[in-house]
Amino acid sequence: MAPVAAITLLALLLRLPGLDESVFGDELFTYEIATRPGFGDMLDGVSGPLEISPPLYFVFAWLAAKLGDPAVWIRVPALVAGVALVPAAYGLGVRTVGRTAGLIGAALLALSPFAIFYSTEARAYTLATLFVLLAALALLSAGEHGGWRRWALFALAACAALYSHYTAAFPLAAEVLWAAWAHRERLRELALACVAAGVGLLPWLPSFLDDRTGGFQTAIENINPLTISFFLRSLGIAVAGNSYVGLRETPGTAVVVALGVGLVLAVAGAVAARAGLLARLRAEPRIVLVLALAVAAPIGAALYSIPFASVYVPRTLLASLPAFCLVVGLLVAAAPRPLGAAAAVVTIAALALGTAELYRETPKPPYREAAAWVDERRGPGDPVLQAGLIDYGSLDAHLGEPFRLYKQGCADPTTQPGQILTAGIDCGGGDEGFRRAVSEARRRLFVVTYGSAGRLDIPGLAAGFHRVSTRLFQHEQFPIEVREFARR
Repeated sequence: MAPVAAITLLALLLRLPGLDESVFGDELFTYEIATRPGFGDMLDGVSGPLEISPPLYFVFAWLAAKLGDPAVWIRVPALVAGVALVPAAYGLGVRTVGRTAGLIGAALLALSPFAIFYSTEARAYTLATLFVLLAALALLSAGEHGGWRRWALFALAACAALYSHYTAAFPLAAEVLWAAWAHRERLRELALACVAAGVGLLPWLPSFLDDRTGGFQTAIENINPLTISFFLRSLGIAVAGNSYVGLRETPGTAVVVALGVGLVLAVAGAVAARAGLLARLRAEPRIVLVLALAVAAPIGAALYSIPFASVYVPRTLLASLPAFCLVVGLLVAAAPRPLGAAAAVVTIAALALGTAELYRETPKPPYREAAAWVDERRGPGDPVLQAGLIDYGSLDAHLGEPFRLYKQGCADPTTQPGQILTAGIDCGGGDEGFRRAVSEARRRLFVVTYGSAGRLDIPGLAAGFHRVSTRLFQHEQFPIEVREFARR
């Protein structure tokens, strides 16, 4: 269908610019693992204390990293899955809420800044979401027509979703509960398919149990404890924002208000047409599946996070975003034409503006640009000093090898990207590393700081060197300044 192809192409074009942004945040874990030389080395990294996620995305990222620049190629599996979500969501929409609603939902998903952001984030969220949608499509077919092949496809897709990310369990549970309600006559086949998916997960069970007690398990609740305010704010971010800043910064208050107006118009239109909509809900239980998927991730993650370590963050909610877009499409399509058209125009325009705001400034810090500037100027043995930056390997990942990078508080330099992630550097050396770097630098050295740091308190720097150039890489949230020094 031409409109679906056009929307999918639009989704691809909107996502491509994010491929070459700086590797940052949790992507560094993927980078460290995917750049290991052997397949077994990669699996050891996933099953060890460095990661608390299952291995499927890392397998794809490890393979992709062999094709070119790892900082770019480790994102390709997320990109492929993120683009494929659009036709998959449309396919689910056609089978549940109708062709028009499915087309609207696919367009909203293609334009969603949050979906765009995670389509080039080297993590498993779009991959897990894609397999959740494929499991839903297989389940619809198996429930209506039966056949062991259809049930096997559901089991395979569900198993792949859980091998991508553990939080896929929330929407998958919603799918299973829906099937048990809508197709009571097929409970035996459903149970067997669930058992098959569980058997497929058995090889990973020891690593899963280790992950349950991993040191990173409490990282989310330490940074973002689950509160009502954070719960609601995350819902907004999971549609139109990104995980690094609040909604006021990206996409901005005006876009959020416009999106809210569009959703209110959609709800108002659905209320006006409530008789027909309620009749459809009673006659078509498949619609209930979409409604269940739309709320499964936020409700499931929140309920799980009450007795256990919190997993509730906006990125966890991505698995429900395609279904949410389909629900909005259902409301718009069901509304009287004037209200429905207004809701569609305002909502799509708001997401388009949010996407423009997303690319007004790249969400991630300009480490790649800073590293390229340093590489153009440094010679063999010229050290790089990283002062006052909360960074666990972004600069490492983008500096050309070989390099000598000293981090503040570290006694020894890092010579390989990602070493700090694996505790390859002991950051307990005070100024010893900086002092050594200054004394050993023959010709020049570079100091990388967060923003304009003013006067640098680096032992021996002022006495032995003078500044020859400075470059500030502007960024609203994460500006980076690089200073070049030469010996006096």
